[in-house]
Amino acid sequence: MPKINYDRTRELLGILRNFRLLDDTFFSQCFDGSNECMELILRIILDIPDLKVLKTNTQKNVKNLMLHEARLDAYAEDSKGNAYDIEVQRSDAGAEKRRARFYSSMQDSKILGKGRRYRNLPDSYVIFITENDVMRLGDSVYRIERCIMNNGKEFSDGSHIVYVNGSYRDDSSPIGRLMHDFACRKPEEMHYKVLVNKVRYYKESKEGVDTMCKAMENLVRKERAEGKAEEKKERILRLLLDGTLPVQKIASIYDLQIEDVEKIQREYLNKR
Repeated sequence: MPKINYDRTRELLGILRNFRLLDDTFFSQCFDGSNECMELILRIILDIPDLKVLKTNTQKNVKNLMLHEARLDAYAEDSKGNAYDIEVQRSDAGAEKRRARFYSSMQDSKILGKGRRYRNLPDSYVIFITENDVMRLGDSVYRIERCIMNNGKEFSDGSHIVYVNGSYRDDSSPIGRLMHDFACRKPEEMHYKVLVNKVRYYKESKEGVDTMCKAMENLVRKERAEGKAEEKKERILRLLLDGTLPVQKIASIYDLQIEDVEKIQREYLNKR
């Protein structure tokens, strides 16, 4: 029987107690596969009361044709085929404007199938829910649309970027109550029942707590593995820059394909 690490368990439970929906790890777990939760927040944020979500998943990897990759906190599709990428960001830097542009382009490359006409491309939404008011205008929701500069009219290309101010508070408005709920650590202090039930499940039920603890452990293992991979990459790069060993020998030392080592070399040269 495996030995239980009680100190580690207490540490994970302490982290879990302090989780809020503004924490992307907790948000992703609560919203994974939950059309009901996703439907609630999209209806409120976009002010579309009849919006119907048909598909929701989280921590989805999306690649474009150049093999650049983005990991989406949550991805959803509605009954009209429109696509939604929801990102939860506690850091202002994580909600950088050009990142929103990049994520929008990644969405389009995913949903435009081969041979599909451009005019049939569905609308796409990139929504950043940020802990702070990154626009610093005091509003709850900021909708960014392309426009014709000559007359100020919307370009209406179906691309939408939305920033939600996570610090906004107003218990008389749906968005104010929603942002209150996103900042809550205790389910009993939240307003929306569908969110209360999800948060309570992952914080208070045995099954939910076990699932969250496993998710946190997996995240730690993944981050450690990524750190080791980055260290390995740096060692290979140092050998390449030293120039004393051929690419074939370096590949053999690290049990890699020659193409893998050449890729590291190209990435370095492209950054110079």
